Amino acid sequence: MADSNAHWRTYRQFSTTIDQRTSGFDAEITYEAMAFTAKTSGTTEAFVAGEEFLRKLVRFPRFARPAMQQERRVLAVEGMESKDQAEEMVDETLDRLIFDDHCLGQRIHGTSEELSDIDVSEVKAWHERIVHCPMTIAVVGNVEPEFVRRLLRRQYSRSRVQPKPNSPRFRSRQVRFKSAMVPWPTKLVYLGIATVIPIGFADNRRLYLSALNNHLGESTRWSSRLMQALRGDQRKVYSVSSTTHSYAEVSLLTTMTACEPDQVVEVLRLISAEYRHVKTEVPNPIEFPLVVKSMRENTEERNGDQLRYANFLSRQTYITGRPLTSATFQQLLTTQLRPESIRRAASWLRRDRTSLVLVGPIKRLNRRHIVQALSF
Repeated sequence: MADSNAHWRTYRQFSTTIDQRTSGFDAEITYEAMAFTAKTSGTTEAFVAGEEFLRKLVRFPRFARPAMQQERRVLAVEGMESKDQAEEMVDETLDRLIFDDHCLGQRIHGTSEELSDIDVSEVKAWHERIVHCPMTIAVVGNVEPEFVRRLLRRQYSRSRVQPKPNSPRFRSRQVRFKSAMVPWPTKLVYLGIATVIPIGFADNRRLYLSALNNHLGESTRWSSRLMQALRGDQRKVYSVSSTTHSYAEVSLLTTMTACEPDQVVEVLRLISAEYRHVKTEVPNPIEFPLVVKSMRENTEERNGDQLRYANFLSRQTYITGRPLTSATFQQLLTTQLRPESIRRAASWLRRDRTSLVLVGPIKRLNRRHIVQALSF
């Protein structure tokens, strides 16, 4: 709630504060961290003004009651909008199946009832608890590094720092196979397959998981294995993607797709076949260079957007405790990633750590046949 309060209420204030010299401002909160980013013009004065505003915004927010009431309504509307989307329902149902009553299984926006129960004093108490945790600051652009160090040292040297709040632990051994079928007023059936991977966000082997994700079906690259298998001559699906997300103790690899109801079993068989393939075969001499090339291009695309790159650097360093610049990432691709790395990551794909969700016109689908079709 503090996040959206900052995002919606302060954009115009931020622009005014630095005399219209900003071209971007964003705030977001996830399960791991809360991040504020700002983009200013290339002058030292604009940078100083932007740093001052973000510092005051993060450390000394007002939390005015009228603004908090407005944000309750905004979050309630956003929550209702997300419930209208079949893809969002797949994501939320997967999280609930996998994480059960753990905080990772809860919607980060909360429910309407939870929002109405939150008092401003509770938000202030929560802010006081987290604002003194270790903070990571990333600066991207044409600013003298020594000037930045002196400025930040002067502004933050007397800050009171306390450890990060402890979060409930979640281990991969807590997971078992689960499935859910949710009726939804759509023509297509939306499928989600999420597998719990036993490595956290500070594990260096996340690079292997990223490569596996890219190889299988990240975004909608025509060279990915899932894309070729599911959208070949027979055009089994209308979309397919693969994503990863890492938490403190575990990561998730999720495959999402949508198809006609009578194609569900066949699509699950094809996905299972691709999972089995990557577990036993390394990428061939044509596939592996495409994976590396795509990972490099994704990095370059992010780096081309300074706001996005600053967000990435600050979050990555905060979460893992190690800075990961584009240069160090490119070095990792060159020195540590091999075709065998992808097969090693694929060995973490286990059916007993997988959850399956179908959202759509499911009335005539045979649950037993569907569950049996997912076999890897």
